[in-house]
Order: sequence, then C-alpha cells, then structure tokens
Amino acid sequence: MSDAASGPVPCARHPATPTPLRCGRCATPICPRCLVMTPVGARCPACGGSPRGARAPGALPDYLRAALAGLAVATLGGLLAPLVPFFELLAVLFAGWAAGEAVSRAARRRPLPHLGMLAAGVTLLGLALGLCLLALGRLPPALPLDLRLQLALAQAAARLFSVFGLFVLLAAVVAHSRLR
Repeated sequence: MSDAASGPVPCARHPATPTPLRCGRCATPICPRCLVMTPVGARCPACGGSPRGARAPGALPDYLRAALAGLAVATLGGLLAPLVPFFELLAVLFAGWAAGEAVSRAARRRPLPHLGMLAAGVTLLGLALGLCLLALGRLPPALPLDLRLQLALAQAAARLFSVFGLFVLLAAVVAHSRLR
C-alpha cells in the first residue's frame, strides 16, 4: 500500500481521472464515480457488486407479479364487498388492505420504488372491475351483450359516484399506506 501514500494514480475505469482511492479488497484504483460503498468500505464495481444507481435485477417481473396479485385480490374484493350486508364499506377497506398485502408479498417485500402507487392503482381498478362484473352477473342473460355491458357499467359508475366510491378511494389510500 505504499503506492497510495505516493499520491493520486489514474482510475482503472476512467484513466483521465486521478484518484487517491483504492478498492478495499483488490486495491484497484477507483474514482468517486465508480466507487461502490459497502458495509465494509469502498469497493470497485467488480468487488462491490452493481454500481450505484443500477436497477435491481428482476424488478420488472416483480412489478408485474405484484400488479397481477393486487388486481386479482382487489377484483375479488369488489365482487364480494357489496354482498356483505351492513359491513360492505368496511369490507371495501379490508379489500384495500388485502390488495396492498398481496402486492407486498408478490414483490417479495422488496422496497421497490413506486410500489405503493402501484398498489393504489390496482386497488382502484380491481374494485371497479369487481363492481362491473357483479353488476353484469345480476343482469338477465337474455339481453344482448352490448346492452348488458352498458347497463353494468352504468350501475358500477352510479355505485362509484356515491359514498361507496369514497370508501373505494380510502381503500386505495389503505393499500398505498400498506407499502410505505
């Protein structure tokens, strides 16, 4: 380590950058741009893993898995909550909590950025989809499909623009706060 005391040397990855820093493991000269801080000190990118700011590997599959799990749970909540007499508003809040939990578990409880927003979005979408499916199932099958779809969307929209819709928004807030 007598070289470090002699002064700055060129960085191994950026030869135009003089640096007094060296990797704590292999003693490779490193500049502040390629330095990776680890719990045991400064490392070069080869010894310290991925450089700062790199995306976590496998993040996209985690987001997709989390979105699908949250959407499935929220849709199920949207189907079942209106069927619970006297407690349907509390059931909607519980569906938001369950959707947030499903998103968290599907993402393997990793602190991915914007996962709370994803949970809130799939909760809103899933609860609305569940209401539409429930309204569609209650209509007589003898009606033409396009008329059934229009009536189901109208019934779900009427439901969402009532006090029930306020609780759907609160369920999205619960799902988001579940992941903070």
